[in-house]
Amino acid sequence: MSQLNKVKESINLLKYWLGIIIATALAVAAWVFDNLNKIEDWKIVSASLVLAALFISVYFINKRIIARIDELELL
Repeated sequence: MSQLNKVKESINLLKYWLGIIIATALAVAAWVFDNLNKIEDWKIVSASLVLAALFISVYFINKRIIARIDELELL
């Protein structure tokens, strides 16, 4: 497998995980808003921490995708 194909496949894999993380973040946010009156405060706080962690991971995965795309220009 050539270096170009390896970089393309790594970009595709990162895009796949980015989509999974965004879908998970949307599901957690929807659950919190749907059950806002019924759940305890600690669940809201923990869901907020999970959402923060998911958005931080989205940021870093996006940076890695951009770096890989820049690497494609050099090949």
